[in-house]
Amino acid sequence: IKQRLAAMLQQAADGGEVRPDLDLTAAATVLLVLADGPSWRRAVDPNFDPEKVLPLLLHMVGCLLGKPQGHRQEPVR
Repeated sequence: IKQRLAAMLQQAADGGEVRPDLDLTAAATVLLVLADGPSWRRAVDPNFDPEKVLPLLLHMVGCLLGKPQGHRQEPVR
């Protein structure tokens, strides 16, 4: 899964959708770790509401991958 995700990130970098200077294998690992977190939290915390944290999680992913210069990202509320 990590290799396929890294390949998808490479395609995105080639298309100017993510920063070209990233270690894409490391970024793929971070994305997998971030995806594991909500599942684990949901299993151990009956009050966990993934819909409340998803916007922030997606914002964090956007910050990790970066956007090419000139792209404005809306703030998370």
